[in-house]
Amino acid sequence: MYFPELVDQEDYERFCGRSLRLFLSVDIANSTALKQEFREKDGSWLEIARSFYTAFPTFLTSALDALSPVDPEAKPSLWKAIGDELVFVAEIGRMEDIPTLLRAHRAAVNQWNRQYEATQVLVKAGAWLAGFPVMNSIIPGETPDRHDYIGSSIDTGFRLCRFASPRRFVVGVEVAYVVAHLNDPLAGELHYDGRHEIRGVLKGMPYPIIWVDCFADSKPPLLSAVAMAEDKITGRHAEGSNPKELESFLTAWIKSTSGEIQFPFPPRQEDSRFPLPSDYGDREQKKREEFERVYLQREGEGETDGNMAPSTETESLIAKLKQSPAP
Repeated sequence: MYFPELVDQEDYERFCGRSLRLFLSVDIANSTALKQEFREKDGSWLEIARSFYTAFPTFLTSALDALSPVDPEAKPSLWKAIGDELVFVAEIGRMEDIPTLLRAHRAAVNQWNRQYEATQVLVKAGAWLAGFPVMNSIIPGETPDRHDYIGSSIDTGFRLCRFASPRRFVVGVEVAYVVAHLNDPLAGELHYDGRHEIRGVLKGMPYPIIWVDCFADSKPPLLSAVAMAEDKITGRHAEGSNPKELESFLTAWIKSTSGEIQFPFPPRQEDSRFPLPSDYGDREQKKREEFERVYLQREGEGETDGNMAPSTETESLIAKLKQSPAP
């Protein structure tokens, strides 16, 4: 994949514009152990991988088509395929599209797990929000649809996924806040598992672990029967969190991060329910100036021939891009 040294004014405006993106992750649970088991039984992991890469995106598209319409830009597209993980991204214009996308992703996960549970190749899911250009940055790629994303929200999202399971569709705090603040029915299915320290996130400040119950969907996999029956005995996970109480907690917790986590807002239209943070304009200007200094092609400057040494700033950005977040 080629990353240009410089961009023109049009691309500069496109990459520095305000945007809110929802990232949807799905990966194969216990894939390392499963690969070993398949090798020992002379099974074809390549066939599983091919099915995962081709079938799951179809499941997601079909699940979304069966739900309430979302903005065209909010339809997920594949951002990355990382080994046994697929990450989709959707650009958010209306906050109401977020719970719809979560439902679609959950339905796709359950469809896969119903279809493949006999092979024990199950998948698990995660979702997080990232705002641009303040908290995160877009790295221009060789074509308009081939760019990359870096930033604290991206790193946190990947690390958060280690708390996921075929039942637990883990979501970032911003996602949970939006769902609870909208008082969407899905808010009643959000479960809170306390705060946990996540390596490399918020300098060790414990992070709230919140998840959507995949087994509470209308078409869960057969393996859900044991877990749901057990819940009736133990009382665990019988009900989700109280939406208003969860919203109050998340509001207080986000404020306690002193700006490290920001309240999400729709980037292209005012919404009194999700107002623009008071300091956003100043922080946005600083990020635009940084991007302009690093990437904007000045008049008289041509494209590099690929042999020019990158600037210090560009080297730093590329180094961050190449670092795969720890699981």
